[in-house]
Amino acid sequence: MAHKSHSEQTTLKSLVKLLPATSQGEPRHIGTAVMPDLLLDPVYANTVETEFDTVCVEHHLKWEPLLASKLARTGECVYDFTDADFIVDWALSKGLSVKGHTLVWHVTSPKFLEEKSANDLMEAVRRHIHTTCGHFYSRIKSWDVVNEALAPDGSFAETMFTKKLPALEFIEDCFRWAKTADPLPRLIYNDNKVEAVNAQKAIEMYQMLKILKSRNTPLDAAGLQAHFDASGTGLKRPAAPGLIFRQIEKLADIGLSTNISELDVRVAKLAGFDLDGKNRVQKDIYERTLTSCFRSTHFDGVTFWGFTDKHTWCNTFYWPDTPLLFDINFKRKPAYYGVCNSIMNVLNEMDWEGDWVPSSPVMTHSAASESAPPRTDLPDWKLEDHNVA
Repeated sequence: MAHKSHSEQTTLKSLVKLLPATSQGEPRHIGTAVMPDLLLDPVYANTVETEFDTVCVEHHLKWEPLLASKLARTGECVYDFTDADFIVDWALSKGLSVKGHTLVWHVTSPKFLEEKSANDLMEAVRRHIHTTCGHFYSRIKSWDVVNEALAPDGSFAETMFTKKLPALEFIEDCFRWAKTADPLPRLIYNDNKVEAVNAQKAIEMYQMLKILKSRNTPLDAAGLQAHFDASGTGLKRPAAPGLIFRQIEKLADIGLSTNISELDVRVAKLAGFDLDGKNRVQKDIYERTLTSCFRSTHFDGVTFWGFTDKHTWCNTFYWPDTPLLFDINFKRKPAYYGVCNSIMNVLNEMDWEGDWVPSSPVMTHSAASESAPPRTDLPDWKLEDHNVA
């Protein structure tokens, strides 16, 4: 499949700026997760700076990675923000925004929490949120406050937190603590396999978020992770574009905007496809998914979970794969042009295209204001006779 024509000077962030603002008047964002050591590679760093307007701290803002040496008296740990500071400071120096990931996730929470009483556990989480948000006060634009609190069936996952604390109230507290620690960032609930509006987990997430909003919880948005496997079946099948659009619109009904938070598309296990075929499928998934998202004014933007196949978590967590927009040599793949197309698809819907289109098919408001005022006293079938738009 040939991609639409895009100049080599065109970048993702230059294209996304052309889209209309969200319903809240904010520009859309297009970002990537990054790791600190990789930013020392000039090619890697230059690609991030050139192509994206937002960076997400992929690993080094999770609770356990933030901790350093243990304190002998308590057995707990002191914080070391060195790596996270490096990413945040680098991004801000380049004029990029920063997304924080993530304040509370049971998978990367320190094991010593399991030994605490319910009250002490609550206090430890409160202190962690205040310590981390306070350290980055006003420097981080949005936070994934709570990550993956739900099990695959949509019930609350059994974790070190839910074993001792009421799950819904705990999540509510986390958002309130984050808002108190830094009132500026947008606060997000983030989860996986919730992209399709009709998925059971998505339905349960919606109900949870609806209750939280009814309690005036300072919750601004939902993050849909979108780690897609093109060969997946059942729960692992990529969500259909129309169902994602409906999910975004449904979440807007309760006052939430939506972002795609960790997008990548695995293709290695597609049977019967050569490399060109896999690239075609991957490009199609990126393009159709993001076209459906960008069509909604309640969609904030997208973060890719990395951008080059040279550095992807999929290679160690799943299997060797090529899930991202650039190849191992930082060359743009068909997937990259699929993302470009997704933006252009939305832009092109705002006016007619083609060699049949008159040079001035509709008089714009600005053009009308510079000439005679438009006639309002004529029936529509006479407008053309009087050159009135």
